[in-house]
Amino acid sequence: MVLHLLREGSTLSGDINMKKTVFGSLVALALVVPAVAGLKVASGLNPGENVTPFHPTHVSGPLAGKKACFPCTFQNRPQVQVWVNGDDAKNVTAIATELQKQIDANKKSEFKAMVVWVTNDEAAATDTIKNLVAKTGAKDVALSILPKNDEAVT
Repeated sequence: MVLHLLREGSTLSGDINMKKTVFGSLVALALVVPAVAGLKVASGLNPGENVTPFHPTHVSGPLAGKKACFPCTFQNRPQVQVWVNGDDAKNVTAIATELQKQIDANKKSEFKAMVVWVTNDEAAATDTIKNLVAKTGAKDVALSILPKNDEAVT
């Protein structure tokens, strides 16, 4: 084995150092993973918190053609908001399709769904949303546009 290491240009001490490095990395990883796993990720509202009003331009859905606050309008009805920023139209189409299915399945509870498209190109986003609605039939999903510099975004 020593001859083999020497022929490859390695040294026995180099092999031992490599093992120490790998072992040290594994020990560090074993210490970090439990610490990170214990962290609570905070995203969105906490139970009981209210949504700050915001007024996107609604391209489709129940508020189409208006600049209105979705949560203010539908208040305590069950609802979901999906915010997209720089996402692929194909992915947004899949999201809107699934939301429409959920609206249809939960009509009795008056479930509402909204996709907020965060963009600085309102004209392009409007065209994309209109095509998306025509393609998917997601007529009850509120697809809306909010500029990137809106205070609800920043």
